[in-house]
Amino acid sequence: MHFIRLLALTALLSGCSQLQQQPAERPAALGSWAEYVAYMETLQHWQLLGKAGIRTAQQSDSAGFSWRQNLDHYDISLFGPFNAQAARIKGDNQQVSLEADGQTWRAHSPEALLEQHLGWQLPVRDLAWWIRGLPAPGSVFSETRKNDRLASLQQQGWKISYRRYSDDNRHPEKLILQRDNLRITLVIHEWKKISDK
Repeated sequence: MHFIRLLALTALLSGCSQLQQQPAERPAALGSWAEYVAYMETLQHWQLLGKAGIRTAQQSDSAGFSWRQNLDHYDISLFGPFNAQAARIKGDNQQVSLEADGQTWRAHSPEALLEQHLGWQLPVRDLAWWIRGLPAPGSVFSETRKNDRLASLQQQGWKISYRRYSDDNRHPEKLILQRDNLRITLVIHEWKKISDK
């Protein structure tokens, strides 16, 4: 059960079902920080594929993940060996559900769901900003930049280190999140802008 809980937390950080492979768009590179922020703030419909690793003082695990975001609606899945779905969380600003180990739990917020079933809180909604290389709105933060992109960010008690961006400098490809004894590594293999329909 402890392993399933770790998988469920990893799924939150990292989609609904496997994404169909399509040719990736190669738009023009974004130059300045202001251009990057303007682009990312308007990017409200997107999906990505990647790998997530989670390490605590007691255990470490890794898995593939997918994440589909449509405005405030999110659908995040974690995949184990042979692309078997191990956990799924989906919701919006009103409610959220977590499916894992053959069970389903519901709450009014992902933070409350994590607190109830995993014993700690995680600012899931802020992750939709952090994974795009932006500070989340509504709370204080400190940052450093390199080449007009975030190099590090501290917010909500979390330290986020941006290790790599895509070749066109439009998206983060590797970031590490740390708080207390929890360390999460996200490696993003594919970013895709999707239709808002």
